[in-house]
Amino acid sequence: MEDRHHSFSVKTSFDQRLSLVVFICVCSSSFLFWPQSDNFALSLLKYLFIALVCIFLLSQLWRLQQWRLDFVLSDKGEGRLATGEHFKVLKRTWVTPFVCLMYIEVGTQLRLLMVWADMLDDTDYRHLCRLLLRAKIKQTKPHNEV
Repeated sequence: MEDRHHSFSVKTSFDQRLSLVVFICVCSSSFLFWPQSDNFALSLLKYLFIALVCIFLLSQLWRLQQWRLDFVLSDKGEGRLATGEHFKVLKRTWVTPFVCLMYIEVGTQLRLLMVWADMLDDTDYRHLCRLLLRAKIKQTKPHNEV
């Protein structure tokens, strides 16, 4: 059977931004549980660390505005990023109605790619989910059954 390739273009979405805002809130609220200290140096270090973490997370939120990813995916779970790098979708990929967590292997690197449902139109998102599930099934079958 012919191996079909499907092209996807994803960009930042409301759900992606919302998940980052929730993550920022969780990280920021964790600072409330730090113990109080009468030592000026420790207090200064604590507030410096809080400021650095908040600046970093807010900068990530700012950079998210320009985020975009184009990739091509085949029925076999193999694909190519817009940069020309080839990747393979790993078996531990997770598909839900809200988000697809794609674990991909690019060369020797493992990467996590989160594709939220609102990054694509409904048809493209369902197409992506089917491709990922098909690739996952093919990876679990013994070679003589494929």
